[in-house]
Amino acid sequence: MKKIIISSALVLMAISASAQTVYDAYTFSKNDYIGTARSLALGNAMTALGGDLGSFTINPAGSAVNSYSQLTFTPGYALASTNTSFDAGKGAISKENSASDWNMPNIGLNMVFDAYSGSRLKTWSFGLVSNATAIHLDNIFTGGRNSETSFMGAMAQGASQYSPSQLAIGGYYGSSVPWNYLVGYDGFLISDFGGEQNKAPYRYAGATEATVQNPDGSYIRYLAGDIDQTYKKQTSGIKKDLVMNFGANFDDTFYVGLNIGMPHMSYSYDEYMGETAVNPNDFTYDLNGKPVSFQSGTYQYSYAASISGIYAKLGFIWRPTTSVRIGGAIQTPTTYEVTESWAISGGTCYTDKSFDAHATSPTDEFSYMLSSPYRANVGAAIILGSLGLVSVDYEMCDYSSMRFSSYDNTYVDFTATNKANSLFMGRSNMLRAGAEFHLGPKYSLRAGYTFTTCPEYTYIDNENYFVDAAEYLAYYDDFAKGRYTLVSKNRVNNDSSSFSIGVGYSSDGSFFCDAAVRVLSREHQSIKMYDDYVQDVKSPVIDAKGTLTTALVTFGWRF
Repeated sequence: MKKIIISSALVLMAISASAQTVYDAYTFSKNDYIGTARSLALGNAMTALGGDLGSFTINPAGSAVNSYSQLTFTPGYALASTNTSFDAGKGAISKENSASDWNMPNIGLNMVFDAYSGSRLKTWSFGLVSNATAIHLDNIFTGGRNSETSFMGAMAQGASQYSPSQLAIGGYYGSSVPWNYLVGYDGFLISDFGGEQNKAPYRYAGATEATVQNPDGSYIRYLAGDIDQTYKKQTSGIKKDLVMNFGANFDDTFYVGLNIGMPHMSYSYDEYMGETAVNPNDFTYDLNGKPVSFQSGTYQYSYAASISGIYAKLGFIWRPTTSVRIGGAIQTPTTYEVTESWAISGGTCYTDKSFDAHATSPTDEFSYMLSSPYRANVGAAIILGSLGLVSVDYEMCDYSSMRFSSYDNTYVDFTATNKANSLFMGRSNMLRAGAEFHLGPKYSLRAGYTFTTCPEYTYIDNENYFVDAAEYLAYYDDFAKGRYTLVSKNRVNNDSSSFSIGVGYSSDGSFFCDAAVRVLSREHQSIKMYDDYVQDVKSPVIDAKGTLTTALVTFGWRF
């Protein structure tokens, strides 16, 4: 069994073009609250505070705290900065990349009404608020020189289980072959050799490779010369929860709230690989009796998803004294409908342009259902009179309960993926803390901190090899039959944290304005560009670590 760490969609495409993974489920399910500038500046430690429209997605009871109605909108700016290192075995090459985006993380209206009932119910509220709960923004562009392996060589190795007639079928939907191999064959990234002696496992070579036949009839494939490799990955998308909120205030002491949440997101992901001959003369082949030299090759995977869902959330805030607040909330699992589309393209360029080739797959589409985990959060806050406040939150979410299911009347067997979800994902803990200091009646300073643990796990199997979720899916039949077993479980130490600061202004009238900046240290990415296929030679690994800086300004009116 060949043991690898798979973190790249380029490799996952060899498993199945439409494979839903643990990582898809986690990407769509996780929350990173953005909201208003005040909630962001306080580290989103809003469970016990409420009052701010950014708190509604955290604790629905927050809508009932204030005696006045509010209207807010919050334009924002996000900047993703990434440091990458490319290591092909001869020292790492480091680069820095960035991507930015303007967005609208918050817009909302909350109406508060007097109860006039003579009962303990003093006010009730109704709100319609959209708050961002995740920003996906990434731009990785890196590469370096390689003298031992190539992506095309790895593709040739992977295609060896399919015959040339299967790869040359001329159609995509009618083929049982993964589309990356069909594109690779049509785009001349790989080609077969050996003529009539080409039997299973079938012989293919990458456009970057040369072959030598041994006396016993076997062949050796090797990289014909040095190549410059380029890797790009771009991600974008913002998840927003549109919340219909109902709140009630009992005696200015106990507040309850209910959300009907409808998250939605458009998410895109593009991954690109390029390989260029340092000296094309090293890659000269006899094509149809004519010497032709390989110059460059490219491969690209483009993916997009449209996500929409629904959940309910119930929360409370209790004021046992005028200076103490305690809050809690619980959110049901979210039922998502996900529609994915993807396409693959690739091609090669030669010194004789008549041999250039390019292939593009159709754009395929697939829909399915995803159930994300329930969430629970508690918090406590101390109001320091005219000086300010301090607030602390804890939130828990168990991602091992994520489950895929079929959409509409289309049946798909998600047994393997759901098993991987339960094995390789677990509980994530989020600790949030914030403080606000009043500089007189109009101005405030704020600061916050958030720490989130990574829910992912890996294993060591019975052969003492490392196994992650992607590899478990790749060899699921072997694990299901008991040939391989998972022995020891290890939590992935890939936690994230953020720091935030902000200022607030409240006029004598109805207008108020807040501003905040948050710097989030993002989860570390380790991307193996392709499978190891040369004995004792590791394929290049890209390490990426970066930050996401978010700046918000909230404009609001009380009435």
